[in-house]
Formats: sequence, C-alpha cells, structure tokens
Amino acid sequence: MFEGVGVVYVAVQRSVIVGEPNWEQTLNRNRETFLKNFVMRQEYVELYPIVDSPATYVNKLYLHALGRGATREETELGVNKFGTSLSASDSGARGRVLLRLTQSTDARDEFNRAFVQMQYVGYLRRNPNQFPDSSFAGSDFWLEKLNSFNGNVIEAEMVNAFLASHEYRSRFGA
Repeated sequence: MFEGVGVVYVAVQRSVIVGEPNWEQTLNRNRETFLKNFVMRQEYVELYPIVDSPATYVNKLYLHALGRGATREETELGVNKFGTSLSASDSGARGRVLLRLTQSTDARDEFNRAFVQMQYVGYLRRNPNQFPDSSFAGSDFWLEKLNSFNGNVIEAEMVNAFLASHEYRSRFGA
C-alpha cells in the first residue's frame, strides 16, 4: 500500500551530512517535504479525507495508529497546527500532526511491540503464543528487554538472540 521504509530514509536523508553546516535544517526540511507529500497520497487521503475537520483528522489518526482516540491535549495540539481552518486540507499541518504522533511515547511503545512480533514471525515463522510457547511470556520478556534498552534493538541484541536460538537454527538443520 505505502512505499517501503527505505524510500523514507532516502527522501529524508537527501543531502544530509551530519557535522556539515546546517545539516539539521536540511534534515528537518527533507522530513517536512516528505511528510507533506506523504499525507496527500491517495491511499492516505482515503483513510484521512481532507474534508474532515482537523479534530476528526487527529482523532482518526490516533485511533488508527494507537488503537485509541487522541487525548484532549493531543487533539488541541493537533487542531492548533491547522490554525483557523475548518478542514484538514493543509498538507503541512497534516504532516506536523503525523510527525508529532510518530514521535510520541505511545508510538515508540507500539513500535517496540511490533518489532518483537516481527522477530517471531520473521525468524521463527510463528506467533509468540504458538507452539512451543503457550503464552506471551516469551514475547513479554523480549519486549521488556527491548524497552529496557530504550528501543535500541542493537544494544538489546534482539536479532542476535533470535538468530542464535535453537528454534531458528533447527529450521536449517543446525
């Protein structure tokens, strides 16, 4: 449906050389340009129509992304990005609301949960509570470990642990 993560990195990192003068401004400008284009794509507009009110846009976005509506504060902050507009047609405002959501603690927590789920699906070819497990105790362990490293999958050695697991290695006769 939407383009892959690699496309995002290319668009956002274009001409960014960390340590060079104004690299942060270039990064922010690239991110803003990407988001403005992203939120006006057909697939996105079908989910979040530009004719919706700013409050409806904010709430739909939070409901879809986090499984809950926006809090009063999140709604106010999001609606304020649209100024006096009665519709959610301003691509810059739509992008800024999306960026704020993706940088929220709740979204980071959801990313970690999704990352652990993908470790099971990708490496072990199963859901966390399927045989040989009968509960989510294993995925809860990995989620807690990942959270304890502030979501840093490298420092948490997540991939390494799954690759070294007996369950994964036995798929290849090891």
